[in-house]
Amino acid sequence: MATASLTPQKKKTTGLPPTKRGKIKARILGNMFKAVVSMFKRKKIAAEGGGGSASPTPPLSGYNSYGSPNV
Repeated sequence: MATASLTPQKKKTTGLPPTKRGKIKARILGNMFKAVVSMFKRKKIAAEGGGGSASPTPPLSGYNSYGSPNV
């Protein structure tokens, strides 16, 4: 007498490339992962105190481009 297995048989994958829907999901998830990683990298650099200059723009001087003082 043969006993039947109670677990369902799994289908074998044929190794076909993912469908268009699968490719789109993979691309979206990949882009989200990259965005999260870059956000944490920027946060880490800012916490270490590096990555930027002391002031983003130089201070304004009292002289214009002609060499005479602004009045």
